[in-house]
Amino acid sequence: MASRKLVHLFLLTILFSPIKGVKLNYLIWQPGDRIICKLNGVAGFLGFNHYMIGSDKPNYVITVQKVGGYGKKSLFSASGTIADIHQAYLTSGMNRKKCKNLGKGLLSRERTIQLARRMVGIIFRYNLLRCNCQHFTNYWTNGSSGKWYRNQSLRPSADYCPV
Repeated sequence: MASRKLVHLFLLTILFSPIKGVKLNYLIWQPGDRIICKLNGVAGFLGFNHYMIGSDKPNYVITVQKVGGYGKKSLFSASGTIADIHQAYLTSGMNRKKCKNLGKGLLSRERTIQLARRMVGIIFRYNLLRCNCQHFTNYWTNGSSGKWYRNQSLRPSADYCPV
């Protein structure tokens, strides 16, 4: 019973705590820094973020972008691509007013940029749960996507994710 109340208190704290951040236009980053921005709508309200890294080009980020339609079904079946894009053109689905710089990950800035640059332009099957922007950012900055099933043989081929 007490644990149930703690869970409810925790969820209420997450839902109603103020979300702080800086506008992406004013955020300062170095190449390889992890950057997060709150998502718009219900996803942002529930605490979901969009993850990306600072590029080695000024005001550019390397990020995952969905290719194709948006909507409930496309969250699990859309195509995605990796783009090196100017931050001003990064507008779809995220709240540009609530962003944070998390700094660099475990890998060096040079290695992070090298890993990300190798993937720019690839097309993959985007999946909100199994192959999303956080998985790529974790792979680029830490050398691991953070997924428990890193071994390709454990994944169904239809759910292939390059990280």
